[in-house]
Amino acid sequence: FNSISLSGQSLADEVSLVIERENVSPESTDRSSRTLLNGDLIIQSNSLQDIKLPNPIEQVAGSVSVQYSPELGSLLGLQSLKHIEGDLRIVGNPGLYDLSGLNNLQYIGGDLVLRDNTQLTRLAGLEKVVINGSIIIESNPVLATLDGLNLGAELQGHLRLQTNVKLSDIEALANTQSIEGDLLIANNSALKSIEVFSELVALGGDLRIVFNAGLEEVNDFPSLENIGGSFVFERNTILASIGDFPNLLSIDGEMLYRSLPQVKTLGAMPHLASIGGKLRIIRLAQLTAAPMLGQNFRVGQGLEIRDNAELNGVDGFSGLRAISGKLIIRNNERLKSLIGLETIDASSIETLELRNNPLLDYCHVAAVCSYLELENASATVELNKANCATVPIIQDQCLREQLSNNQYLQVFPNPAIDQIQLPFQEEVRSLRLISSSGQVLRELNNWSGPKLNIQDLPSGSYYLEVVDQKDQIQRLSFVKQ
Repeated sequence: FNSISLSGQSLADEVSLVIERENVSPESTDRSSRTLLNGDLIIQSNSLQDIKLPNPIEQVAGSVSVQYSPELGSLLGLQSLKHIEGDLRIVGNPGLYDLSGLNNLQYIGGDLVLRDNTQLTRLAGLEKVVINGSIIIESNPVLATLDGLNLGAELQGHLRLQTNVKLSDIEALANTQSIEGDLLIANNSALKSIEVFSELVALGGDLRIVFNAGLEEVNDFPSLENIGGSFVFERNTILASIGDFPNLLSIDGEMLYRSLPQVKTLGAMPHLASIGGKLRIIRLAQLTAAPMLGQNFRVGQGLEIRDNAELNGVDGFSGLRAISGKLIIRNNERLKSLIGLETIDASSIETLELRNNPLLDYCHVAAVCSYLELENASATVELNKANCATVPIIQDQCLREQLSNNQYLQVFPNPAIDQIQLPFQEEVRSLRLISSSGQVLRELNNWSGPKLNIQDLPSGSYYLEVVDQKDQIQRLSFVKQ
């Protein structure tokens, strides 16, 4: 049974089509030339090969659906169509190769949905269309390019590209400056790189780049300033490089990097001020260092760093001020130090977990020491190296080094560029300059200072271990810009 439904009227193919008076444009008096449909146009057929409308239709006040018509080979019967107030949905048409029958279409007031069209190879026919809603292109297995899509500078809804296994070219998105909804790029196994979003300034929803088995690199997002949802990179199995976000100021949702086995470095976000949700870095097998984030940023629902086999430092978080949730550092086989977390407000930590980091030997940063002094502190510490083995041991290290109230030694300026100055009243027995990963870079005996040249050091976090004439140990951190 074949049917064309206009504004709710279902008519067999062999029956002449009648458009009731209320569905006719008031501007038209000739019944043979009426061009406005004040409802939906739905085309669905088991055997329809061509679309043949009784009268040309230029405008549809509702939505247009071409769906589940296995014999339909073209949309040429819609050549008169210029304006759709609602959605355009082209779904489940295995005989459709392109969209060339839509060459005269100029406006879609709602969403464009292209889904489950198994032979759709290109989007020719959409060149003139302004789309006022979302663009959803999903499960079109031979679609290789988005050429023909006229996205424009602003998209009012979501942009979702999902499960188009041959899709390798998304250059048609290069001029996009703002997306009010989500940007989802998921399960497109032929897509090797994402390098088209250099103009994107604002994203109102999530940024999710997930499950793209062939994705090798994601270039910089140099203009992006705000993400209104979450920031998620997950399960892109050969992704090796994620570019910088040099102007990103805020992420309203969570930040998640998970199951990226080939990624060694994460793009810097030097101006990031806030993450509304959790900050999580999980199962990045080759990651060696935490990403460099803003110098004064806050996290809204906790920090979790776990199962990162090669991670040896977290000094990229040296500007972190508060986390408002759990602090979890677990199963990081090469992590040696928590330097980089010292400036977290201890009162913003709900619970502390330091577990199964076999090389972790420096836990007594100021934030941890201050948290363990709180009356309601809840901490789990186990299976780390000696100086981080238990809560009492960390507390002892904190007491010995007096990190929370150190008036003997002060480093200034901090951050510093060329040199630091250490004011003190007597010569110190020894001074050691130590990297965030625990490596001793310099060792000076009977040092009287007061200035120490740091010009040759790379940017990052460091600490000084000073032993005075009474063999008391003082340790304080500083940041080299």
